[in-house]
Amino acid sequence: MYIWAAAIFCFLVLFIYAPQLIYPASPGLANNMIIPFVPGSIPLPKPRVIVSLPGINIFKGKPSFSDNVSKFDELLARAADKYGLDCTLLKAQMMAESLGRPSIISSAGAVGLMQLLPSTARAMGFSNNLRDPQTSIMAGAKYLKHLESTGCYEQPRNSSCDTSADIKYQIAAYNGGSRCNKPAYVTVCNGLTIWECSWFGAYGETRNYVNRVKANYHYLDQNNWGC
Repeated sequence: MYIWAAAIFCFLVLFIYAPQLIYPASPGLANNMIIPFVPGSIPLPKPRVIVSLPGINIFKGKPSFSDNVSKFDELLARAADKYGLDCTLLKAQMMAESLGRPSIISSAGAVGLMQLLPSTARAMGFSNNLRDPQTSIMAGAKYLKHLESTGCYEQPRNSSCDTSADIKYQIAAYNGGSRCNKPAYVTVCNGLTIWECSWFGAYGETRNYVNRVKANYHYLDQNNWGC
């Protein structure tokens, strides 16, 4: 009888205290209810997804030339003065477009030092020979100035673009048209234009172009090769 009583007592002790030995209460918490873990009963936190899009709004590059081309400086200065532009910036753009070669014609049909399409030059009032340095530079300068009021998708500004805040938008529009300055409307590119957002692969050339003009400008400035 005593043996049975002892066995029942031991069973009760194990029944009451065993769960606390297996699932001890958290330190410092009194009367912590112990609930054994059942797979699937507790939702696990979702892994954090880190979106990485290298290259957004980052412009790194090298100048597109190593030797100074000064023979057009007087024409560049005259055009910059007429249209209220930075002469060295105009020269940086000329070097990005043609490397100072007046007779060059692109596969798309752009002609001359400033690589304008004849239709664009005509819209700016220049219908004569775009291989002529003076004509090309004047037409290019006038078009760049024109983009001051139309560069942000045919407007001077929108929610992501303001030509009065940064001339990069005019430079981008010179290459990719004013459409490239539409707002991106992509969460990771909030506040950027579509050419600034690397999700838009079609504007990779424009990103490189803006980068090249910037690099050219700094190179001209550092070497006192401006105009």
